[in-house]
Amino acid sequence: MFSKSLTCVLAMVVIAFICANLSEARIVQNGLISYWTFNEADIVNKTVKDIMGKNDATIIGDPKIVKGKFGDALEFDGVDDYVNLDPKGGGALNDAINGSSAVTVEVWVNPNAISDTEYYNNVLTIWMNQPAWGVSINIEGVDGNKARIGGRSQETDTWQDAKGTSAIQKGEWSYIAGILDFANDKIYVYISS
Repeated sequence: MFSKSLTCVLAMVVIAFICANLSEARIVQNGLISYWTFNEADIVNKTVKDIMGKNDATIIGDPKIVKGKFGDALEFDGVDDYVNLDPKGGGALNDAINGSSAVTVEVWVNPNAISDTEYYNNVLTIWMNQPAWGVSINIEGVDGNKARIGGRSQETDTWQDAKGTSAIQKGEWSYIAGILDFANDKIYVYISS
């Protein structure tokens, strides 16, 4: 968990390969299951609208809406602020991960602090059937602030994870993407600032 605040823009892409020109922030829609912009216009009360699907999320705590890499972002306090994707109810998000051959997840992060005593500074966790299967993105503070992406698509699979080679820098926007190729037991980690 981050010890201070974390500004995070989450854009999750499921079963789609990354082919957007990020300088223009275009959205690849083929295969896209969910996309949460965190733009103020897409947040109603404590509900973050999924602009691509039916997987609206719930804001827990009191994160601030701030300027993000593209549009707005949420700034979390590192204690009790987060966005609950709540996939336990099923739907397209659950169906996309459960038994899939591959999943792609992406986030933009701009951490103000990264705990160097935490093995996992959680950025994104999506559990299906708590925690039978799902995906996660963490920043390993005890190992040079490297991003670790892991997951499994069903309960009988072995948990797989891989770590990036570039450090996530405090106070800078970093793009983290992971392709979890469950069918071939491979994970690809991409990091860019």
